[in-house]
Amino acid sequence: MVDSNRYSWINDQAVYGGFTLTIADGVNEDDVIALYGGDPSDCDMMTFEESFNMHDGTSPDRVRTLTAIARIHVANDRVDKETVVIAIENNGWAALDVARNAKKGQFFTVYRGGQGRTVIIHTADGHTLADFEPTLMINGTDVGGIVPEWAHTAEWRPGAITTTALSLAGKVMRVDIAEEWFTKPAKTTVTPS
Repeated sequence: MVDSNRYSWINDQAVYGGFTLTIADGVNEDDVIALYGGDPSDCDMMTFEESFNMHDGTSPDRVRTLTAIARIHVANDRVDKETVVIAIENNGWAALDVARNAKKGQFFTVYRGGQGRTVIIHTADGHTLADFEPTLMINGTDVGGIVPEWAHTAEWRPGAITTTALSLAGKVMRVDIAEEWFTKPAKTTVTPS
């Protein structure tokens, strides 16, 4: 069972109404920006809220990227840090295609639309391991898509879909998802529409 309460901060609709969070392993930040169609040399520094508030229906979507420490290994007085790349879209879902089309690396994407639709995609080296809408799992509905075994270890319930999805993302990718990924300024790139 996963602890969905640890990510309850994401339920603040005023700040996190709609977003796409991707955790990427096995690729670097410039690779991720390029996969989104952005230019790694043309980035601004913004928080999620600043990026989100710039979207007015006519302005371009943006993706924020940062490199985060996922795991720290200590052995024989040596400290090794494994990193992952975090990509957060302010109002888009390009990550769904980025994850599906990436030929190398592992991508775990959680999309939450402003109307509550949630999609989870997990890929590794170009192979889709998960692609489903967890909202449909609440009533035991046949969700279609690709639903891995780990999706059935969660208790999907109304009001906790996104927090449960983030908990599973953290568990599968072995990383603690941090609110500061949203609140601290990070590289922000315009993505093609």
